[in-house]
Amino acid sequence: MKPRPDRWLASLAERPGDPFWIEATRTVTRGELAGLVDDFASRVRAAGWQAGDRLAVEPHACLDTVVLVLAALRAELSVLLLPLREPATIQDKLVADAGARRSWPEGPAAFAAVRWPGALWVRSSGSLGRPRWIVHTTASLIAGATAVAQRLAFGPGARWRVSLPLDHVGGVSLIFRALAGGGALAAGDGVTLPGETHRSLVATQLRRLLAGGHASELHPLQCLLLGGGPLAKALRRESLAVGLPLVVSYGLSETAAAVATSALDEEPASLCRADYAGRALWPDAVTVDASGGIQVGGPSLCAAIAGDDGVASPLDLVDGRLSTGDLGRLDGDELYVAGRRDNVMISGGEKLGSEELEAALSELEGVEDVIVVPVEDAEYGQRPVAFVRWAAGCARSAATVREELAGRIAGWKLPVAVWELPGGPGLKADRSALRALAARLSGERR
Repeated sequence: MKPRPDRWLASLAERPGDPFWIEATRTVTRGELAGLVDDFASRVRAAGWQAGDRLAVEPHACLDTVVLVLAALRAELSVLLLPLREPATIQDKLVADAGARRSWPEGPAAFAAVRWPGALWVRSSGSLGRPRWIVHTTASLIAGATAVAQRLAFGPGARWRVSLPLDHVGGVSLIFRALAGGGALAAGDGVTLPGETHRSLVATQLRRLLAGGHASELHPLQCLLLGGGPLAKALRRESLAVGLPLVVSYGLSETAAAVATSALDEEPASLCRADYAGRALWPDAVTVDASGGIQVGGPSLCAAIAGDDGVASPLDLVDGRLSTGDLGRLDGDELYVAGRRDNVMISGGEKLGSEELEAALSELEGVEDVIVVPVEDAEYGQRPVAFVRWAAGCARSAATVREELAGRIAGWKLPVAVWELPGGPGLKADRSALRALAARLSGERR
């Protein structure tokens, strides 16, 4: 017998009275969510949508988004999660180019390209090239969610705070962790929510919580999962010193968020090791080649990628693995991530990884976020410049920054310029845009 295409929703019926979504004004049980999803999926089919048709969604952190996404997947649509930080004009162009529609009553768009029934399209950050669509099946999403839920004890009675935007894979994956693990999602304002046990953060969010004196209010948590990029050793030490239950991780959009994490009972000394990113969620899911390049595989790997035109194509794999562009090493089953291969610049014949200077800068007082990129230099070939987001009243000149870094990092690695990091806080910066901006600002400085 052919398996039901929506079998991944069956877990909702196992404990129908348990909560799935908790907010200040209401709690929705797993059984109630199943009813809402069934009803909406029936309405989508009645409106004429067919398997593989593309529905574009603005995934705000609310119950309506959860119901809409799950119902559309149950109806075997392709669901495109629009990037919330982009203006409406950019969103509209993404929708039109991909042959999608924003709402189900309009009827599906005619699109003759390869169809992916029951797939979730997530916009990548561009770390493997320019931003594109990452196409996940429910199978890859549930596989990743199940492994993380088991590793981090996200089961019945647990509550995971919705603290990352749902247009990113780290945010939307929470929905599938709740499905697979049996825990509930908690939404709302405030530093902590009643019964909250798990939370996902990026480094910038963690720095702000610590700077705001909220560490003690996070102590009820059982798991504080950090992802979205490198985590400086100083920030790890500060978090552990105030008793936070830190869990480090490594993953990318193509792997449905995490492909490696540390354990809940990891010793602080272990977590503070430079570049340490945890252990793979599946045996042999992470390998490192002779040049130090990290490759990933496993059941959470996405099905395809697609350009802005919506044309999907399979991943470029070697022996079933995807080259991430990251550099690192394995020590037994422990993964250490040094940084991006394309973030290495050559200055005066020496190699400098942007992440090394970023880590040193992040330890300076008042630095909330920092990105280092190269600029061309007639004498040295390339020199590093830094874009810094400062806490209020903490901005300092490049000369002052270099003085503060003296003795912490070699002189030739010091930034030749320090500029304000544009835009608001985000999960990942657009390094290519910052390179172009740095080239322009450097030209004006000469």
